[in-house]
Amino acid sequence: MKMLRCRPIVAALAIPVIAVVALLALGGPARAARPRGERGRVALTQAQEQAGLARCAQSLQPNGREADFVGQMRSLKAGDHMAMRFTVLQRPTGAPAFTELAVLPWRVQPFHAPVWRWIEKVRDLPAAAQYRARVSYLWRNRHGAVIAHAQRTTPICGEADLRPNLHYSGLRAVALSQPGLARYTVSVRNTGRSPAPAFDTTLVVNGEQLAPVSAPGLAPTQAEGVVFKQAPRCLPGSELDVAIDPSHLIDESNETDNTATVPCPLP
Repeated sequence: MKMLRCRPIVAALAIPVIAVVALLALGGPARAARPRGERGRVALTQAQEQAGLARCAQSLQPNGREADFVGQMRSLKAGDHMAMRFTVLQRPTGAPAFTELAVLPWRVQPFHAPVWRWIEKVRDLPAAAQYRARVSYLWRNRHGAVIAHAQRTTPICGEADLRPNLHYSGLRAVALSQPGLARYTVSVRNTGRSPAPAFDTTLVVNGEQLAPVSAPGLAPTQAEGVVFKQAPRCLPGSELDVAIDPSHLIDESNETDNTATVPCPLP
């Protein structure tokens, strides 16, 4: 189980590590609060509470993926006390709906003011997902009784997977004039969002693995033909096994499209 890191400390959750830093616009320390009994309820308008997204940062590095969620609320009557709580919601790529990722502590207004604004900075967001926050608002009278509450949802912060992806695109073979020899070209394309460093490609022909061939790094969308020269000619009806980055040295967004088994293309 990994821990949810924040300031102040919150409970452990079975989720990826997320660091949370809260910034209080009006200053002063925050302390935990729990809802108590309600009486003397006050009617609300949407203008009295707002939820927003101040910043959404994408990065290849986990600690650079951040979202700054904002909550703002207005005083309803003289002497009331206000509190907010942010629940971080996540929708991974392909998921049908948002689900709760983390419930953060109640943030309590340290002293009375007509308008109170709180920024919840969430860090280390896992990539390939969308995030938003559900903001809960609570108003209490001077005796501590709840007089109103509400909820709003922030806009979405999308964290795309920015890693490279080496994708197998095909294989061509040409028989050479020397008996029993052929030249093979493996097509590789970087379908990811960032450059891929230099990589190796291996090829198995007639059950024998050829020496790996190195290829230069690829920019996003760039393709390269990896050539195996003076290789054994594949036997009709046999299969060839291709592996790109066989040692998995490159961190890719998709590790399932690096290999292929294809029939011998030569007669």
